[in-house]
Amino acid sequence: MHNLRTLSTRDAVSIHNPALTRKGIKECAFLRQHFPYYKEITHILVSPLRRTIETLLLSFKPLLQDPYKHTAIAWPMLRECGEAPCNWGDSKPFMENLLKDVRIDLSLLKEEWEFERLDFDDGDARAKYVGFPSGAPSPPCSTPKTGSLILFSRHTDFGI
Repeated sequence: MHNLRTLSTRDAVSIHNPALTRKGIKECAFLRQHFPYYKEITHILVSPLRRTIETLLLSFKPLLQDPYKHTAIAWPMLRECGEAPCNWGDSKPFMENLLKDVRIDLSLLKEEWEFERLDFDDGDARAKYVGFPSGAPSPPCSTPKTGSLILFSRHTDFGI
């Protein structure tokens, strides 16, 4: 779980909002060097959990700087389900202070969002919402043009 192979699953899930491991950091460096679609990305949505924000910053930081100057949107619907502390986020004021110099929009985080638990039972509904098929609510960004690429940074991987 979360690349914490030296810990039991029980111990790994008990870590509150864990950071990336050394292995995760290496994977981000590889991704940053080999990701071929920087120029095609038009929107960036990220789970507000620490490991996904670190993945975004380590793998895709060029998208948040010149010449792209994108602003990532932290979207709580992308975070993990469940009651385990590894799925709990940090307070909005803490994150605002931590990320004050980073182009990540935290406006979709409600006060005390970190206490709201997402249930595994709502997974199908969340998947449809996050995937935004026709008829589902749009993601929190302007309507993408045909041919646009949206980068999702979420728990297990990223999606385009």
